[in-house]
Amino acid sequence: MFYRETAFQETAIGRVPKEWTVKHVRELFQVETGTTPSTARKVDYWENGTVNWLTPADMSKSNGAIYISGGEKRITEKAVRDYNLAIMPKGSLILSTRAPVGYVAVLSEESAFNQGCKGLMPRKSEDVCPEFYYYYLLSKKQILNNLSSGSTFKELSKEMLEKVRVVYPKPKEQHGIVEVLSCVDLAVQKTFEVIAKTERLKKGLMQQLLTKGIGHKEYKDTEIGQIPKEWQVADVDEECMLGTGGTPSRTNPHYFGGRIPWVKSTEVNYEIITRTEESLTELGLENSNAKVYPSGSLVMALYGQGVTRGKCAIFGIDAAVNQACAVLQSKGRVHIPYLFYWLQNSYTKIRNLSQGANQANLNMGIIRSLKFPLPPIYEQQEIAGVLSSIDRKLSIERDGKTKTERIKLGLMDLLLSGKVRVKVD
Repeated sequence: MFYRETAFQETAIGRVPKEWTVKHVRELFQVETGTTPSTARKVDYWENGTVNWLTPADMSKSNGAIYISGGEKRITEKAVRDYNLAIMPKGSLILSTRAPVGYVAVLSEESAFNQGCKGLMPRKSEDVCPEFYYYYLLSKKQILNNLSSGSTFKELSKEMLEKVRVVYPKPKEQHGIVEVLSCVDLAVQKTFEVIAKTERLKKGLMQQLLTKGIGHKEYKDTEIGQIPKEWQVADVDEECMLGTGGTPSRTNPHYFGGRIPWVKSTEVNYEIITRTEESLTELGLENSNAKVYPSGSLVMALYGQGVTRGKCAIFGIDAAVNQACAVLQSKGRVHIPYLFYWLQNSYTKIRNLSQGANQANLNMGIIRSLKFPLPPIYEQQEIAGVLSSIDRKLSIERDGKTKTERIKLGLMDLLLSGKVRVKVD
């Protein structure tokens, strides 16, 4: 099915097989720019819309799927007429050309799109396999970004996109390459679906187990909601020893690069931490507020404006932390993995406790005051055991997805460059 190419020619975009040609995008596609109808006239242009309409934000949610139909919103036929909008037919490519540049998909239904996208309609459908150019443009994301311009945000103009050079194998070979790559994509998509299903299962089980427990029939109302009658309400400050860390001066090179793992808040992401991006020397530790906490401690991010603030993790190694982290250690009645899952389940509520006018953050006082349900230690262990088994499955599936995606990238490099060819009749 495959063979290694040996006969190449030098072109403006590098070496390609002698049997291939190089063309400009405008030779293969009619390129159109989108727009956004006035949002002030919702009744005329947006309410009860029937026409698909896409934005880069919609494309970002495709989770790597080749095909897309429409986005969250639809527009009316009047909007299409008043704005003379281009409607790309099924089989056209949609490319995001601003904020950001490089999302690409094939339309499974006709659609309009906003000014952050360009539509590429094949000039001759018999000459172009849209899915081939989906993969090709996807592989050239960095090049497309380099061709973009703008101070506030980069944008790839219609004129520049039309001038982009692309390879042109014969249509049969285009389809053959797509057949191979789509098989790998199918494997990635199936793994993604398994991951999504398992994440939903975990979310549901966390909510059930952390509020209802295992096998309980009688419940009581408390200040944190209804919990099993046998459970208690506890304060983090009563049940845990709390600490934080620090950062040595960056101006002294002798403080970093040692043997002491050092965790920053950006590395805290609901997992067992077994390695860190940076490490400290003994000298760095002595000349900062950092201290080493033992494996098994729970670490929580106090700062971080994205989704970082409020996340937690468990040390799988002895490690120090920076000042943007809180470290929790059990005084005896709390099973740390149980508290780890309770904090996960309470993520949104805890983030909403953040304080600060310019930049909202958590602090040690907020963490100390957190109240949580405290089952008997054996039940905490059972609950954590059930949830950790799901986490292990998620880890296996995510690793498999990552490996398959690496295989896909390798195949794309070989097949889309012609280094390896697909045999076609």
